[in-house]
Amino acid sequence: MRTEIMTLLIGLLVTGLGILLILLGSRGPGQIPPASDPDPLGTEDSDSRLPESPESLSEDILPRDSELPAQQAEPAPFSPSAQPDSDKATEAVERTASDDSDRKAGQKDHLPAAPLTVMQTRTFRPVVSADHEATTAERRRSRQLLGSALDIDLFEIKKLLERRPAALRGVLIDVTESIVVEELAMVRSYLRGAFAGLDTRLREGPVHDSDPALVAFLTSGLARLPVHHGPVFHRAGRDSIRLDALFPGSLLIEPGFMQTRRDAYPAAGMTSGAPVTYAIWSETGRCAPLLAGHEATVLFTPTTRFRVLAVQSAPDKDDVMVFLAQEPARVGARQQREHQILDQLRRRANEVGIGPLDGLSPSAVAHPGLDATGRAFTPQMTPTESAASQPIPT
Repeated sequence: MRTEIMTLLIGLLVTGLGILLILLGSRGPGQIPPASDPDPLGTEDSDSRLPESPESLSEDILPRDSELPAQQAEPAPFSPSAQPDSDKATEAVERTASDDSDRKAGQKDHLPAAPLTVMQTRTFRPVVSADHEATTAERRRSRQLLGSALDIDLFEIKKLLERRPAALRGVLIDVTESIVVEELAMVRSYLRGAFAGLDTRLREGPVHDSDPALVAFLTSGLARLPVHHGPVFHRAGRDSIRLDALFPGSLLIEPGFMQTRRDAYPAAGMTSGAPVTYAIWSETGRCAPLLAGHEATVLFTPTTRFRVLAVQSAPDKDDVMVFLAQEPARVGARQQREHQILDQLRRRANEVGIGPLDGLSPSAVAHPGLDATGRAFTPQMTPTESAASQPIPT
């Protein structure tokens, strides 16, 4: 009997130990609290185990350890709103400063392109290139055409060169005096109005057979004169002309000789209507102090190109102010950025006044690069030029 009782007790003891081992084995390693944990049952907030930080002690902001998702331990992806580290912050500041300096330096921002507008243009045929130098045949033909009408100009130019004025210093270098006298006499004759109708024919056509020789002679004469680098001014009545072609960035090409002033806005020939005022930055305009009253005259040769920098209208008025910059013939020849040129033009435009109403005759070119209706001129290429502009097949 006693043996049976002992056997039963031993069996119960073994069974109890087995059950206990099964229960302990069913608990994961993370569920067994470490011996050093002062609160193995987790009755205290996990915040009490966070390090003391003056920026992060807030029960409302910091989640409990048990509430953090598993992926929270991985580094968060970069976000512009996130606080960068010191190296990235410095890089971002330097990039921003560089971008700002680029904008101030006149570089164009990457802005959405404006809607395209189909505009009407008017073609013209250039008679000579802008850098053409008159040949002996062209000079002879022009002299025969003008006859004795050029004699007064030849006489005055000879007297002028004898005085050696500072403005004409150097015009006799590498060329005979007779050629210089003839070419400058042509320019003086143009200034006093002897070539009436020439600019109109160059702009609107038809061109006379003798016009190419006259233009070549005049262009060579202007090339002898000193260059004016800086602001010049022009003014014309707005009348009913459309100004759709005048927008920042547009390119204007003037078929005729354009006359401007560097000291005032020309007022002669202005009507009572609203004016269009032009402030133009000259790169290769030529000073022409060859005739009384023309000490401040600056002339541009045919096919001169102008870039529109800005257009501003007076409040509650039809007056328009247009800022142009002459486009150099050689790419990269301009020494200043467009925004610097525009600043100088605006400053100078506020300083100059309006010339006398009984001053010099107005330029035959009313609005540079635009015809009488406001259409922009565009040069018509010859068949040879058209063929040369075609891409070469590969």
